[in-house]
Amino acid sequence: MGLKRPVLVFRHVGLLLAAGALCTVHGASWAQPDLERKVKSAFIYNFAKFVSWPDSSFSSPQAPFTICATEPQIIETLRDVVAGKTVGERGIQVLPAGSAGCQIVYVPGEDAEEVQRVLDGQPQPGILTVYETERALDNGVVRFFMQDRKVRLEIDRDAAAAADLSISSKLLRVASLRKS
Repeated sequence: MGLKRPVLVFRHVGLLLAAGALCTVHGASWAQPDLERKVKSAFIYNFAKFVSWPDSSFSSPQAPFTICATEPQIIETLRDVVAGKTVGERGIQVLPAGSAGCQIVYVPGEDAEEVQRVLDGQPQPGILTVYETERALDNGVVRFFMQDRKVRLEIDRDAAAAADLSISSKLLRVASLRKS
């Protein structure tokens, strides 16, 4: 019994590291949008394992964990990645952004003003916002960016605190931290 929790923690860290290993991108293979979506979707699923949400983020103890995204192709890829998986005891559903009850909202795209508009429309607290623009955005918690042909993460701990989210030190160790 004493080893069960460390083994589970190791399994979750292993999943996050495996997603990171998929992120090494060589030449033309990164040009495949499917690969990019799968890598980012794996990260998003694993964020659910390394972030704690307030109880008020869920309508009931049985409510599913909900991941929302703005693009249909990403919604489809996320659904494939999370099929049959859970977050703790909760099943997972993937819905379009703007749906009620989202715990994670993913807004890809480079148009910073458009992405900020979507992020501003999300009710706070209790939502982990994930985006990709080059510049840091208000109330954006996690930002994907490319470095050395790898997907990297930048986390804004102040935005996470404002959203009443607690991010595991294990996730913080694999990310750059945004300085406010």
